[in-house]
Amino acid sequence: MEALNQGNLCLAVEIGKMNLTAGEDLGQEDGEKNVKLDSHIPLSARLEYRLNELQNLVKKGELGWNSNDGEATRNIAAVRRKILKDFCNTFLYRRETVCPHCLAAQTAVRAEGRRVILMSIKSRSAKAGSRRSEANSKESAASAGICHDPHLMDGMDCGVCKLIFVVCGRLALTKCCQLFFPMFQRVVDVNPKLCPLDILFVRHVLVMPPKFRPVVEMVGRKFENAKTTLFKRLLERSEAFQNLVNNVVPVKKKGKRIPTRNTSRSRGEDCYQELMAFQLGLNALFDADTGRLFGPGGYGLRQILEKKEGLFRKNMMGKRVNFAARTVITPDPYMDIDFVGIPEIFAKKLTFPEGVFTGNVDELSTAVRNGPDELLGANFVCNEDGSKQFLGAKNKAERMGVAKRLLQKSNGQGFKSAKLVCRHVRPGDIVMLNRQPTLHKPSIMAHKVRVLKNQRTFRLNYATCKTYNADFDGDEMNVHFPQNHIARAEGTEIATVSRQYLVPKDGKPICGLIQDHVVSGFLLTVRDRFCPGD
Repeated sequence: MEALNQGNLCLAVEIGKMNLTAGEDLGQEDGEKNVKLDSHIPLSARLEYRLNELQNLVKKGELGWNSNDGEATRNIAAVRRKILKDFCNTFLYRRETVCPHCLAAQTAVRAEGRRVILMSIKSRSAKAGSRRSEANSKESAASAGICHDPHLMDGMDCGVCKLIFVVCGRLALTKCCQLFFPMFQRVVDVNPKLCPLDILFVRHVLVMPPKFRPVVEMVGRKFENAKTTLFKRLLERSEAFQNLVNNVVPVKKKGKRIPTRNTSRSRGEDCYQELMAFQLGLNALFDADTGRLFGPGGYGLRQILEKKEGLFRKNMMGKRVNFAARTVITPDPYMDIDFVGIPEIFAKKLTFPEGVFTGNVDELSTAVRNGPDELLGANFVCNEDGSKQFLGAKNKAERMGVAKRLLQKSNGQGFKSAKLVCRHVRPGDIVMLNRQPTLHKPSIMAHKVRVLKNQRTFRLNYATCKTYNADFDGDEMNVHFPQNHIARAEGTEIATVSRQYLVPKDGKPICGLIQDHVVSGFLLTVRDRFCPGD
C-alpha cells in the first residue's frame, strides 16, 4: 500500500508476487550479493528484511522502476482494490473451523421461530467442544449469580441439535464481545464493564398503566383487556419458573390454579418448557402474530406501528393542514398551463381574509350578503378586536345588517385593526399546487384559479405533468390557498408556472407536453376543423 501511495505500481506488483515461504534473496537475480537467511528467523522478520532490501534497490534506481510521484491512476486504483479484496477474503472473511480461544469446533447456530436457539451437533469433536464451552458457560453463570443450580442450565439434546438457554447465549455473546471486538471501546463510548450486546436481551418487562388497557364492555358484560390477560399469564409463568429453580412447592391460593408438574420430565426440561412459554408471551407483546400459541393477546407493538393504520402513518404523519384541499387530478387540454380548475365545493370552503376599506367595501358587502352557500360569498367576518362572526346560511337579515356595518367602527378600547371578510376563492386567485413527494422546486408551483361547477376533481394542462411527475391514473394533488398578500405576490412573481420552465438541477427544460402527439392529433382531426395554409 505504501508503494501504491507513492505511485510505484511495479514495486507494488513485485511485492505482491513475493513468495513468503521462501528464504531466497531478491537481490540474487539483480546481481546483488546473496544473503543467506537462517531458517530459525521468524517469517515476519524475513519479510521485513526482503522488503527493505527491495526498497533500497528501487531508491538506487538499479531496477529501472519509476514512480508517478504519488499521482493516482486507474491502474493504481484497480491494484489497490484488488489487494484490499484479496486481504479481506484471506484473513477477514475466512470461515474458521475451530475457535482459537476454546478450541471448540464451529457449529451452526440459528433461531427457530423466534422462540429458541438451536445449535447443530454433527460430529464427536463438535460434541466434545460444545461440552467444554457449555461447562465454561455454566461455571460463569453460577459465579455471576445468574443461575444458582448449574443442572438447570442443561439444554435439550436431541442428537442432531441442542437447545441453548438464553442465559448461556448471553454469556457466550459477552465473551465474544470481550475477545473479538475490543475496538468497540475505541469507536463507541461504552462502559468497559458492560457488554453492548445486552440491549438484545430483555431483563425487565414494562407493564403499561391500566389507563391504556381499560375494561372491555360487550353485551352488557365486562371483560378484561387482552393486554391485562397477557400480563397475568406472564406473571404466572415467571412465578412457576422461580418455583422450579428454587425447588419450592407452590402454595394453593383461593381462585388460583396451580400447574401440576409432569413427573416424567426432569427439572431442566420443566424449566425449559416454562421459559419457552414465557418467551412466547413476551413475543406476543412485541408481535401478536408470533405469539398466537400463547393465546389471544390483542395487538402487539408491531401491529400498533406498522402499515397505514399504524401510529406513525395514520396519527403522526397524517397532519391536518388548514386552507388546503386534496383530490384526484384529471387532464384538460383547454386549460392554460398556469391555471388550475378547482371544484365549486372547494371554492366555497377555502377563504381569504381581505381587509375592508372604502375601495372594496361594495364588493365585500356583496360577498357577505351572498353568504357561505352561494359562490363568491363569504363565511366569516373578523371584527377589530379579533372576534370572529359566522355568517349563517339561513339568516339573510343578519347578513344584510353585517354588510351595512362593515365600515362602522366598534366602541371598544385599545388598538383596532380593520375588519376582515373571509371571502371565497375567486377566479384568478393565486393558489399553490403540490404533488407529493416533493422532489424538487417545481413540485410546488403557483396557479391561477378557475372555478368549475359540477366537478369533483382538479383539472390542469398536460404541459405541467412532467414538473409534478404526475399522470392521470388516480394521482392526487394538494392545493394550498395563501393567506396574505405577500404570499400571493411571491406566488405571482416567483413560483408561477411561467417562471419554472427550466429545472434548477441542470438548467434543462422541464415544462412541455408529453402527450402532445395524441392531443394534437385529436384537435387536428376533430369534425369541422379546417386549418389555414400558414
